[in-house]
Amino acid sequence: LVERQELSLLCPLSLSRITVPVRGEACRHVQCFDRDTWFVFKERMTQAPKCPVCRAHVSYVVQDPQFSNLLSMVDRDVEKVEVDADWKLLTSPQTSNRSFSSNLGLRGGAARPVSGGRGRGDSPEVICLD
Repeated sequence: LVERQELSLLCPLSLSRITVPVRGEACRHVQCFDRDTWFVFKERMTQAPKCPVCRAHVSYVVQDPQFSNLLSMVDRDVEKVEVDADWKLLTSPQTSNRSFSSNLGLRGGAARPVSGGRGRGDSPEVICLD
């Protein structure tokens, strides 16, 4: 359990604001990267795809709904935030007072596999990259 965590809201690949936050299925970190940017970069890769945060092999990506909620809570010009173990924002003045009821843990809570689409629907979608 992590008590405090600083998170960048910018994708490490594009340095633009994350729109759809994802991470590799095997990643053990909370930090996400942008799904659409990932698929653009993945198309150009000549080697096996690796996570831009931890360099782990990525077979598919999972979307993090808690990170998505976090993005919706802050102004678009906010680049970094600090959250506590309950996903309560600690540092950004441009936020509401909302918080999440789940726990950061190792993977940022419940994440679900996503495809190159918008990830709509009740059942998770999985896309293999091999």
